Amino acid sequence: MKNLKRGILLMLIALLIGCASTQKEEITRAPIYPGCENRNPNEYMLCFQEKIKKHVVDNLSQDLIREYASNGDIYLEVVFLVDKKGNISVLELKAPNQILKDEIIRIFKKLPKMQPCLDKGEAKEIEFVLPIRLTTR
Repeated sequence: MKNLKRGILLMLIALLIGCASTQKEEITRAPIYPGCENRNPNEYMLCFQEKIKKHVVDNLSQDLIREYASNGDIYLEVVFLVDKKGNISVLELKAPNQILKDEIIRIFKKLPKMQPCLDKGEAKEIEFVLPIRLTTR
């Protein structure tokens, strides 16, 4: 159990550092995850990243972590889109097997609708890349 908790901590670090936009141009406001509305606008992106990270960690099957990461690190990468209406969809997913892909898709389908990214007052789609490292060491 101690190793599993450490693995989750390492995964948290990877999630916290990793969620980044793939957009080349600047945006005027990041997407706003529910619960982040009362933050300073400069903190919307950090709050978004924290909430995505928490959602993934809270919903990821601990049994899958134990089963697939028991022999070493497992790396996943999720490219997802926040559309103009604030819906999230997975665009691309790299994982070593279909079971882990299905788990990530299940988790992302549970994400709530949010306020979309704005650029000069207009809603805009934005892509993010989220690397995830699973480990039980």
